[in-house]
Amino acid sequence: METGRSIAAVLARLFQGASIVIFVVITFAAVMALTGGKVTVWIDSGGLPSIESGPHAQMAIPISGTLTQQGGASVDSIRGLLRFEDGPAALRIANTAIVVVLLAAAFWICREFSGLFAALRERQFFFAANATRIRRVGWAVIAGEIARASIVCFETTWARGHFTVEGMRLESHFQINAFAIVCGLMILVLAEAFREGTRLQDEVSLTI
Repeated sequence: METGRSIAAVLARLFQGASIVIFVVITFAAVMALTGGKVTVWIDSGGLPSIESGPHAQMAIPISGTLTQQGGASVDSIRGLLRFEDGPAALRIANTAIVVVLLAAAFWICREFSGLFAALRERQFFFAANATRIRRVGWAVIAGEIARASIVCFETTWARGHFTVEGMRLESHFQINAFAIVCGLMILVLAEAFREGTRLQDEVSLTI
């Protein structure tokens, strides 16, 4: 039991630290943008948000495709990042909004996990708040995966319609990571287990 509490304490601090890091990144990007600093905001080929400060503001979008070489040989499933100067204002605003939303969601999830493990550290197992936290995280994982696949599909579709890369056929696919969806469903099942445990504990307390 003490080992479990120690692990819960470490995980609570870990997620709390992660939430602080995300908050610092968002604050840094906001300060740089407000003070005229050069900030590059993009979604990488895996759908993860990224922020970079540098001497020149750039646009960056994920691309994927097939590279055909001389002799008919080809390299499939190539993924990368296309950087360019002075992209359309609408795309820049959309990218920035997407990154901010994704980082805010990551911050919220880290806070939820931090609160959950802090409760477990104090041996507060079957409480309604724990079941609620777990359920929220489960739905967030599922929604986040759908959003990630949608964003990458949109960005690669836009790149295919506006850029050409010599020798490479750009492609766009809506690809859901089944493992992430399964993980989200498993978290929802775990939430139901916590909810049922809370109900049974309340019934025992009333009986006593």
